[in-house]
Amino acid sequence: MQKYNLALLCTDKTQEAALIKMSQELAAIAPSDYVLGVSSLVHITVCRFETDVENISSIWERVRDIAPSFSLDAKRFYWAPNTGDIFQFTGIEISKPEALLAFQQKLVDVLAPIQVKNPIGPQYFPHFTLGYNDLSQSPNILATMKKESAIWQQPFTFKLVLGVDGAKGKFEKIIYS
Repeated sequence: MQKYNLALLCTDKTQEAALIKMSQELAAIAPSDYVLGVSSLVHITVCRFETDVENISSIWERVRDIAPSFSLDAKRFYWAPNTGDIFQFTGIEISKPEALLAFQQKLVDVLAPIQVKNPIGPQYFPHFTLGYNDLSQSPNILATMKKESAIWQQPFTFKLVLGVDGAKGKFEKIIYS
């Protein structure tokens, strides 16, 4: 079985470039093996799942017309420690309107009986991962995070894609868009 990801890709290239720049600047001051534009595409995971490769085209046929009809806002910068490790996931939390949760539920329903591996519904945490960073020796990383106005001052719009899910949630390759 292969790991896959139904994800949202940012349609605004200026915002995508700002997220890549932020991830790379963060990696320069707090080392990471998860760097946008290098080891992962910019994305928001909606449904992470595992299935056999021969199922992917039929899954895409069933979900491709379920288009996101909402925009989302950046809420805050976050970091989440990994227990027993100096590395922490860093990223940007995104708003979670009912329209996003309904969109996710439609995808979950189409995927059934395949089990979604990430939290869904109220437990879902929509976000852009910026890195898996060593923050133990880092100077003030919040200054780096706040300076990209393309991220903080306008809503994001998206398109749905299906791709390969890699280690630590890296979105490695688009299969269908």
